[in-house]
Amino acid sequence: MKKLIYLSSLFLIFTFTSTIAQELPKDGAVISMKETNLEIAKGTQHEAIVELIRSKRYRKAGFGGLTANSPQGLDIKFVQNPENKDLYTMTVDAAIDAETKMYTVIIKGEGKNSHKVKGIAISINVGTNQIVNN
Repeated sequence: MKKLIYLSSLFLIFTFTSTIAQELPKDGAVISMKETNLEIAKGTQHEAIVELIRSKRYRKAGFGGLTANSPQGLDIKFVQNPENKDLYTMTVDAAIDAETKMYTVIIKGEGKNSHKVKGIAISINVGTNQIVNN
Protein backbone atom coordinates (compact mmCIF):
# COMPACT_ATOMS: atom_id res chain seq x y z
CA MET A 1 0.00 0.00 0.00
CA LYS A 2 2.85 2.36 0.84
CA LYS A 3 4.43 1.63 -2.53
CA LEU A 4 1.19 2.50 -4.31
CA ILE A 5 0.90 5.84 -2.48
CA TYR A 6 4.58 6.58 -3.15
CA LEU A 7 4.26 5.76 -6.86
CA SER A 8 1.05 7.78 -7.16
CA SER A 9 2.72 10.78 -5.52
CA LEU A 10 5.75 10.44 -7.76
CA PHE A 11 3.51 10.28 -10.84
CA LEU A 12 1.61 13.42 -9.80
CA ILE A 13 4.84 15.33 -9.18
CA PHE A 14 6.23 14.26 -12.57
CA THR A 15 2.99 15.24 -14.33
CA PHE A 16 2.90 18.65 -12.64
CA THR A 17 6.58 19.32 -13.41
CA SER A 18 6.24 18.36 -17.06
CA THR A 19 3.16 20.60 -17.41
CA ILE A 20 5.11 23.60 -16.11
CA ALA A 21 8.07 22.80 -18.38
CA GLN A 22 5.79 22.77 -21.44
CA GLU A 23 4.69 26.35 -20.76
CA LEU A 24 8.25 27.72 -20.82
CA PRO A 25 9.70 28.78 -24.17
CA LYS A 26 12.66 26.78 -25.45
CA ASP A 27 14.79 29.87 -26.02
CA GLY A 28 14.54 33.55 -25.10
CA ALA A 29 11.22 34.78 -23.78
CA VAL A 30 7.60 35.21 -24.86
CA ILE A 31 5.13 37.95 -24.03
CA SER A 32 1.85 36.77 -22.52
CA MET A 33 -1.42 38.48 -21.60
CA LYS A 34 -4.70 37.16 -20.24
CA GLU A 35 -6.59 39.93 -22.04
CA THR A 36 -5.76 40.11 -25.73
CA ASN A 37 -9.02 41.75 -26.82
CA LEU A 38 -9.37 45.11 -25.08
CA GLU A 39 -12.27 47.51 -25.27
CA ILE A 40 -11.88 51.17 -24.41
CA ALA A 41 -14.03 54.26 -24.81
CA LYS A 42 -12.73 57.47 -26.31
CA GLY A 43 -11.16 59.74 -23.70
CA THR A 44 -10.59 56.93 -21.20
CA GLN A 45 -7.73 54.76 -19.96
CA HIS A 46 -7.35 50.99 -19.66
CA GLU A 47 -4.71 49.02 -17.76
CA ALA A 48 -3.71 45.40 -18.34
CA ILE A 49 -0.99 43.11 -16.99
CA VAL A 50 1.67 41.87 -19.41
CA GLU A 51 3.99 39.02 -18.45
CA LEU A 52 7.37 38.09 -19.84
CA ILE A 53 7.83 34.31 -19.67
CA ARG A 54 11.50 33.34 -19.83
CA SER A 55 13.12 30.11 -20.90
CA LYS A 56 15.39 28.36 -18.41
CA ARG A 57 18.43 29.60 -20.31
CA TYR A 58 17.31 33.25 -20.15
CA ARG A 59 15.96 33.23 -16.59
CA LYS A 60 18.69 35.64 -15.40
CA ALA A 61 19.25 37.49 -18.68
CA GLY A 62 18.52 41.18 -18.90
CA PHE A 63 15.86 42.48 -21.25
CA GLY A 64 15.39 46.13 -22.18
CA GLY A 65 11.65 46.32 -21.63
CA LEU A 66 8.52 46.30 -23.80
CA THR A 67 7.21 48.56 -26.52
CA ALA A 68 4.18 48.67 -28.83
CA ASN A 69 3.24 50.37 -32.05
CA SER A 70 0.84 53.10 -30.90
CA PRO A 71 -1.69 53.97 -33.61
CA GLN A 72 -2.75 57.59 -33.90
CA GLY A 73 -5.20 58.36 -31.09
CA LEU A 74 -3.82 55.71 -28.73
CA ASP A 75 -0.95 56.17 -26.29
CA ILE A 76 0.49 52.88 -25.00
CA LYS A 77 3.01 52.76 -22.16
CA PHE A 78 4.62 49.97 -20.13
CA VAL A 79 5.79 50.19 -16.52
CA GLN A 80 7.86 47.35 -15.08
CA ASN A 81 6.79 46.00 -11.70
CA PRO A 82 9.57 46.90 -9.22
CA GLU A 83 9.08 43.64 -7.29
CA ASN A 84 8.83 41.28 -10.28
CA LYS A 85 10.95 42.15 -13.32
CA ASP A 86 8.80 39.93 -15.57
CA LEU A 87 5.51 41.76 -14.92
CA TYR A 88 4.52 45.00 -16.63
CA THR A 89 1.47 47.22 -16.39
CA MET A 90 0.36 48.33 -19.82
CA THR A 91 -1.62 51.58 -19.89
CA VAL A 92 -3.66 52.44 -22.97
CA ASP A 93 -4.96 56.01 -23.25
CA ALA A 94 -7.54 56.65 -25.96
CA ALA A 95 -7.71 60.28 -27.04
CA ILE A 96 -11.12 61.93 -27.17
CA ASP A 97 -10.66 62.31 -30.93
CA ALA A 98 -9.44 58.73 -31.52
CA GLU A 99 -11.03 57.01 -34.48
CA THR A 100 -13.77 54.54 -33.53
CA LYS A 101 -12.48 51.22 -34.82
CA MET A 102 -10.61 48.01 -34.01
CA TYR A 103 -6.82 48.38 -33.85
CA THR A 104 -4.25 45.60 -33.97
CA VAL A 105 -1.26 46.37 -31.78
CA ILE A 106 2.02 44.43 -31.68
CA ILE A 107 3.80 44.27 -28.31
CA LYS A 108 7.47 43.36 -28.56
CA GLY A 109 10.72 43.56 -26.66
CA GLU A 110 12.98 46.58 -26.88
CA GLY A 111 16.62 47.21 -26.08
CA LYS A 112 18.89 44.50 -24.74
CA ASN A 113 18.09 40.97 -26.02
CA SER A 114 14.94 42.23 -27.76
CA HIS A 115 15.61 39.83 -30.65
CA LYS A 116 15.05 36.95 -28.20
CA VAL A 117 11.55 38.14 -27.16
CA LYS A 118 8.61 36.70 -29.09
CA GLY A 119 5.97 39.42 -29.38
CA ILE A 120 2.21 39.23 -29.20
CA ALA A 121 -0.61 40.81 -31.21
CA ILE A 122 -3.59 42.24 -29.33
CA SER A 123 -6.82 43.91 -30.47
CA ILE A 124 -7.99 47.22 -29.04
CA ASN A 125 -11.55 48.23 -29.87
CA VAL A 126 -12.11 51.97 -29.42
CA GLY A 127 -15.77 52.82 -28.96
CA THR A 128 -17.81 55.94 -28.33
CA ASN A 129 -19.46 54.95 -25.05
CA GLN A 130 -18.09 53.69 -21.75
CA ILE A 131 -17.57 49.96 -22.19
CA VAL A 132 -17.57 47.49 -19.32
CA ASN A 133 -14.79 44.89 -19.53
CA ASN A 134 -15.78 41.23 -19.69
